[in-house]
Amino acid sequence: MDFIETIMKEIVEEVSKGIPEDVLADLKELSKLQTEVEKCLLKHQIIDHRTITRINELTKKHFSAAKENVKANEKPETFDFGEAIRRVKKGTRVARKGWNGKGQYIMLAINIDYTNFDGKYFHAHHSDIGSKAIAFVGTRGTQIGWLASQSDMLAEDWYEVKE
Repeated sequence: MDFIETIMKEIVEEVSKGIPEDVLADLKELSKLQTEVEKCLLKHQIIDHRTITRINELTKKHFSAAKENVKANEKPETFDFGEAIRRVKKGTRVARKGWNGKGQYIMLAINIDYTNFDGKYFHAHHSDIGSKAIAFVGTRGTQIGWLASQSDMLAEDWYEVKE
């Protein structure tokens, strides 16, 4: 066995310690099949279509699983409350990791219309100063005029919510 093969074997042994048995079995099978293909190519022989089909199945299975794993482990950029407010003012939706992705976020509400207790309708005229508020969107709908807690203001786990 040459030097490269020895190193590769050591790497595979080290990496395989944390891999589930079924995945490890598939990877060993895939390695064996690929070796068969390489031998056929070197000898200019025809490769059995069942071998190619199985390689494609295993590759697709584990590529899809790896892609899902990467997606599940992606971590959004986090920032502090000051940055969260700057982004809200630009129209971005933001949330805290502590809200556990329950569809809760804050956003800027503009041109706010409302009805008072007596049923009188008011249209707040839009300007750069007025008719804006932070809205909290949660499991029970939208609440206008959200107020940040001390915890929210000191947190550094804010992130941008993708629509």
